Amino acid sequence: MVFLWDGAPGAKAGSATLDKLFKKLTKGLESIERTHRDGRRGCCFLTETTQQALELGRAAAEAARKAKHPLRVICDFGLVLGTNLKPDKKLIARLQSADDLPGLPLDCVLATEAYAAQAKFDQGNDVRLVPVGRAEAIPSADDGERQALRGRPSLPIFTVEPVKPAKT
Repeated sequence: MVFLWDGAPGAKAGSATLDKLFKKLTKGLESIERTHRDGRRGCCFLTETTQQALELGRAAAEAARKAKHPLRVICDFGLVLGTNLKPDKKLIARLQSADDLPGLPLDCVLATEAYAAQAKFDQGNDVRLVPVGRAEAIPSADDGERQALRGRPSLPIFTVEPVKPAKT
């Protein structure tokens, strides 16, 4: 799946730009709009494969660059379908990138550790992962006080891009 987070919420005509971008990218895909705690808009797109997620992420980053609107693009992987095989907002909310990853680069495709591992398994050497930073692991509310008392771990974040085949 791919999360898109507004990188410039106060930008003039930013909401209209995001609406156009989200509409353009949602054709044929299930999507769920999200709102960050600070009020920024986001959208989650469900993809069938890690390759489709990477292609969508690259298209979103390119469209954002052309529109001159900063956008954080994050590929993530995890359980998101409920018992009815439809996207479950509570399951989506538990993913690492469901709450944005502030401080990391905009306008490139980022990958969580879960996505990176699955993409490497699915695509092997056809995908390149480069570490770019770490994101704090925020315990969910049902983890209890014990988790909150321990040191807060951080998880690696990568940039991800397809590897172009060598010319022969």
